[in-house]
Amino acid sequence: MRKLLFLFILMVSFSGCYLFKKQTTYYGISTDAKNIVFVMDISGSMEGKNEGGLTGRATAAAANAGANVVERTVGGRLGNIAGSQIRKQTTKLGSAKRELIPTIKGLAESTQFSVLIFEDKVKSWRSAPVTASATNKNLAAVYIDAVQSGGGTSAKAALEQAFRVTGIDAIFFVTDGQPTDASAQEILNLAASKNRSKKIVINCIGIGDDQDETFLRQLAAANNGQYFRK
Repeated sequence: MRKLLFLFILMVSFSGCYLFKKQTTYYGISTDAKNIVFVMDISGSMEGKNEGGLTGRATAAAANAGANVVERTVGGRLGNIAGSQIRKQTTKLGSAKRELIPTIKGLAESTQFSVLIFEDKVKSWRSAPVTASATNKNLAAVYIDAVQSGGGTSAKAALEQAFRVTGIDAIFFVTDGQPTDASAQEILNLAASKNRSKKIVINCIGIGDDQDETFLRQLAAANNGQYFRK
């Protein structure tokens, strides 16, 4: 029992309690739009270690140390599983989850939102945007937390599907790599064509050193959005 309690305390500590936090920005970009689609890259490269500044490296070091303590203290298969889960929080996908879940929890109830995840394929959490009620926000948080990475970076397909969502006025697009289903210019052309009349704001977040920063900056700038480098 003491081992299980110790395990729970450590896992909550290293998660930063992100499942319980609320915020009104996504990577520092305001989420005050009324109809939002969050588009998150879950390609295989998102399980690489999170490249970041001092804060990111400090988080990774603390998590790895904590994982080692858990494995030694709990022991056996349970300890190994718990240690692995703690280390996953230092990946780029773990970083994206820690940012997105509090953002969704902090949405005003008048907001409509949707979540798309993409690798080789694009998947929708719901077939249409839902109201940001407490229940829907909690369900979205559980879904996002359970997502696992794999596959390529089908950015073009993801944005095409986002543009098909009815009534949206903002897209938050997060990725760590270069598109694998089209060139950057093809995607910029797609956005210019699709967004000529829709006027959807596209905010772009690039995670890690392998991102195509030029492409993401151009995509955000051409669509009245902001770019953030993680």
